[in-house]
Amino acid sequence: MAGEKFNLKINHYGPYLKDKIIYNININDFNCGFFATHRKLLEYLYFADICGYIPVIQYGNSFLYAEDHKINGTSNPYEYYFRQPSIQVKDVKKCHNVILSDSMHSDMVSLILNGKYGVYDASLFYINQMARISRKYVKQNSIVDSYISNELGRLIGEEKILGVHVRGSDFKCNYHIHPVYVETGTYLEETRKQFDKGNWDRVFLATDDEDALEVFRKEFGSSLLYYGDVYRTGSNKSVAFSSSEREDHHYKLGLEVLRDVYTLASCGGLISGISQVSLCARIIHKDKTKKEYEYLNCIHNGINLKGRHFREHTRKQKNVSENLKDAVRHLLRSPGIR
Repeated sequence: MAGEKFNLKINHYGPYLKDKIIYNININDFNCGFFATHRKLLEYLYFADICGYIPVIQYGNSFLYAEDHKINGTSNPYEYYFRQPSIQVKDVKKCHNVILSDSMHSDMVSLILNGKYGVYDASLFYINQMARISRKYVKQNSIVDSYISNELGRLIGEEKILGVHVRGSDFKCNYHIHPVYVETGTYLEETRKQFDKGNWDRVFLATDDEDALEVFRKEFGSSLLYYGDVYRTGSNKSVAFSSSEREDHHYKLGLEVLRDVYTLASCGGLISGISQVSLCARIIHKDKTKKEYEYLNCIHNGINLKGRHFREHTRKQKNVSENLKDAVRHLLRSPGIR
């Protein structure tokens, strides 16, 4: 009965791993950017972890960064970038006990750890728990790991870097239930004030916005670090929904934002707005260093409660159902909550 209420039906496919429960995380959302999807994945992994399930991860063809051919030897877009934490997807249909992921599972994890769900910001408790989960389950595949390690060594080396994330493009539209857009000048002013204190060797800028990059280049000159091969835009349309003639464009969009986030996570300080990219940089920084940023300034102008909905970018906040309340009470009794 409880299993039905929480959408925990066990499927029996074969005789493999009879003494284990496999948690099949299948994400096929064409609405979410790379790190909105990644954050949802971490919540699913947290759910699997506290329930004692073995996770296996599949991203569908509707994932915005999926290609119509294999990348790095796989057709699973998750595995373009990461290794499976346990068994392979092909083995799921051989397993005796398989539970399919459901959005209720990630919603109730967010509700417990964050006090709300379907939102951009996050509590420190949430960040700490997601860092623990990331450390335990999320590992880059050998190709991506080598690439990002080389890129970090080439760009940052041993210098003390102040990281800055400027979210432009569609954030300028101030869509409903999105953070209020922060002007580039505000980021620039805060960065200049912090940099002038003399505690930083250089500034690293991660941005999807061509104009923001030009503003920072003029201000900081040779003190500014950034990746020159990132696909950016001067429009109000997210690069996640872009098209290009370049080879493997969608895969490269994912690789570029992944590299940006791991670079931000490697910086000693962070100036950002409220976004999925900056939040995941904070999670990964905590995962890798076991501590907070030396300096952190998350500029928050509030959340838009008016304005038009953009269905490709906005998941409307819904009332918490009785089932979700029951699920939360059930999950709170788990020894994994700490």
